[in-house]
Amino acid sequence: MPARAWEPGIRLVGFDRFTAQADRAEVRIWAREDRSHAWLERTVAVERVGDRWVMRLPIPPGWKRSPVPEAIVPFSGASGPGLSSKEPSVADTVREEPLTEASFRSSAASRLTTSPTAVPQRPVGHGDFAASLRRHTRSAAPRWGWRGRVHRLSEGRLSPAPCAAEQEWNNALRAVQMSFAGPRTIVFVNPKGGASKTTATLMAGRTFGVHRGGGVVAIDNNETRGTLGERSLPAGHANTARELLDQLHTFETTAARLGDLGAFIRGQGPAHFDVLASDEQPEVTGQIDAPAFARLHELFRRYYQLILVDSGNNIRASNWLAAARQADLIAITTTIREDTASAALWMADALERDVLGAGALKQRGVALVTDPAPTRDAALRDVVLGTLAERCATAMPLPYDPALASGGPVDHTRLKPATHTAWLYACAAMASVLSTLPEGRSLHVSG
Repeated sequence: MPARAWEPGIRLVGFDRFTAQADRAEVRIWAREDRSHAWLERTVAVERVGDRWVMRLPIPPGWKRSPVPEAIVPFSGASGPGLSSKEPSVADTVREEPLTEASFRSSAASRLTTSPTAVPQRPVGHGDFAASLRRHTRSAAPRWGWRGRVHRLSEGRLSPAPCAAEQEWNNALRAVQMSFAGPRTIVFVNPKGGASKTTATLMAGRTFGVHRGGGVVAIDNNETRGTLGERSLPAGHANTARELLDQLHTFETTAARLGDLGAFIRGQGPAHFDVLASDEQPEVTGQIDAPAFARLHELFRRYYQLILVDSGNNIRASNWLAAARQADLIAITTTIREDTASAALWMADALERDVLGAGALKQRGVALVTDPAPTRDAALRDVVLGTLAERCATAMPLPYDPALASGGPVDHTRLKPATHTAWLYACAAMASVLSTLPEGRSLHVSG
C-alpha cells in the first residue's frame, strides 16, 4: 500500500474498521496531514479479487479531521514523513491490501469492538520492561570521520548515525564478543607447511583476546616441535606441553587452580591470550598422541572459553585426528598459491570422508585465505576464494602484511590497521558459526 493518499500533504497510515458483504466491503482508513500533523479519516470501498481485498487508487477527496485513533492496523511501509512521495502511475491505479478478511478479523483492529467477555491484559512485568528498553537502546555513538568529530566536539549533544562502514565494523565486533553456550574449540589445519596455520592461530588469539577481554588459549598441537612458542612472547620459564603433561595429574583434582597454569603457559600481554608451546627439546624422544591431547584439551576446556589449536602437517597423526574430532570449528588456512590451496582441498576431502562426515565443513568450516605477497594473482585469488566458499560455511580474505611475513615473533603494534580489520571480520565469521552450536558439550565426532 503506498504511503501517500495522492493529495498534497496527506499520507496514509492505516485502517481500523472493516465491514464486508459478499464481494464488496467498506474500510475506514486513517491519514496524517504533513503540516499540522492532524489525524484524518474517511471510509472507502474495497472489492474482493480472489482471496484478497483490493483498494482502488487514487483516493478521491473527502477527508475529515478526527481525534487520535485508539488502535489501527498500519499499511505496509507507512511510517512517517520520510516515506516516498512519488506521484501515482498506471500501476498505482490498483493496489492489493495484503490482509485477508480472516486475518483482519484476528488483528488488533478487530478487537476494538467492545466485548463483555474480553480477557484483561496481563500487567507489564520486569521482563516486558527490560525487553522494551533493549528494543529502544540507542545506537552506538559514531567514532569515525566527520560524524565522530561532530559527536566529540558537541560533547555528545549532536550524534549522527555511524556511517555504513562503521556500522559493519560494530556488527563484526558484537559477533566476536558474543557469549557461547560453553567452551569452544577452533582447530587451524592445512597439511602443507607455510600455509599460515601458526599465523592464523596467533592473529585469532589476539583478535578474540583483545575484544573478548581474555579467556582465550592457543595450543601448539604439533606431535613434535612446532613454532607457536617461537612466534609468541616469551615467558619466565621454558616449560611446554611436555612438562604440563608430566604434571597434569595435579590439575585433575578439585584443588587445581587456574593460576598454577602460569608455570606452563605463556601470557601474551596486551593481546590478552595465552600460549602453550610444543616440545622444544630436540633430545627428548616421544610424541604427543591422541590420549595426551585429549587430556590437555579437557584441562583447557575447564579454564578457558575459547581454545585455538595450531595443528601439524601430518593428518594421519593420532593427535591431529583427535583435535579434528574435538573441533567445534575447522579453520582451513591457505595462501593464494596453487600448492597450498590444492593441499587444503585434498585435506578437506580426507576429513569429510574419514573423520567428520560428508558436508560437515559446510556446517562448521571456515576458510582463511591470505595474500602471500604485496602483489597477487587476482584471477587465482577469485578461484581459491570461490572454491573454498562452496566447500565451507564461508571463506574470508586476509591481506598481506610484512609484519607477519617474516616468520618471526609477531609484533601486533606493527600490523597495519587493514590487517586488524580483516581479522576482526574473519573472527566474526568464525564466532557466528560457533554461535549456532547447541548448548553444553558440542556434538563431536566419535572414534
